[in-house]
Amino acid sequence: MDDSKLKILNGVNLMVPLKKVLHANPHWSAAHLKAAAAAYRHFLYVSLIYKGKFRVVPHLSVDEVWHQHILCTKNYMGFCNAFFGDYFHHDPGEGGAPTTNDQDGYGMTCNAIVHHFDAKDDPRVLLAPFYPTETPSAIMARNGTV
Repeated sequence: MDDSKLKILNGVNLMVPLKKVLHANPHWSAAHLKAAAAAYRHFLYVSLIYKGKFRVVPHLSVDEVWHQHILCTKNYMGFCNAFFGDYFHHDPGEGGAPTTNDQDGYGMTCNAIVHHFDAKDDPRVLLAPFYPTETPSAIMARNGTV
């Protein structure tokens, strides 16, 4: 990825979307919010790199940030045009329990993040402290997120 794309990714203003995430999830700590924002940027990065290669599936916390970012339409559309060259659609699937395809996509997404960043950036690691008793698949199934 060229430096201009990284500059766009690192410069995206998430202040309002993150405030909205916190308003919708008052139980989230500052650390959870910070980790979710970092994981969202990693998700966006692999979404660009692996576009069309496999279904990139976010962690539940990343999905929360993404939902709020999409609702900030001017910010989101401006970011999408600059970073992706077009609108980056959210395709939540059918809901309910994650399918095998969803689980495979989530695993490949996590592996791609580790490949391009670091093992500690794997959402299964980075966000684990905020979901101590559940696996990411269980969280996704409980919330119908994928």
